[in-house]
Amino acid sequence: MLFLIVLDSKLIHLQSPVVGLVYIFVLQIKQLTSMKVSSDVETVLMNEIDNRDEVYLYLQGNKWCAYERSAYYLASLNVPVKLEKEICKPYDIVLLKALFNVDDMCLPLAPNTALKRVADDSLQFKIGNAIEGFPEWKASQLSRMPT
Repeated sequence: MLFLIVLDSKLIHLQSPVVGLVYIFVLQIKQLTSMKVSSDVETVLMNEIDNRDEVYLYLQGNKWCAYERSAYYLASLNVPVKLEKEICKPYDIVLLKALFNVDDMCLPLAPNTALKRVADDSLQFKIGNAIEGFPEWKASQLSRMPT
């Protein structure tokens, strides 16, 4: 027996109603995951767009991650980080990401930094003085990374 469902204006042929339910469930999970990722990207962009003197760290697995200006500030403060390029869907934007293992976290994060906010999965530090040169640094770093 063949079952038909209409999903997002598409007719889908399924072998059984159980397969159909599993299929719908998987699609809903993907949508929720995408919404969470979109929300995370929006949070990062809002924090970094005019960031002049703060480092935002986000816990991802067993690593602390910083994006864009926060990544630049970490690198400029000589915090040992690994730099990566991250392409964020669905926006198709390229973010520069600095990361380091949770076990490598030392306080103070760097000289002239102060812990400003603590949450379960994020930290925010205030740095002493604004550090200029982010756009040039980002362009330089991205030019060295594989496309």
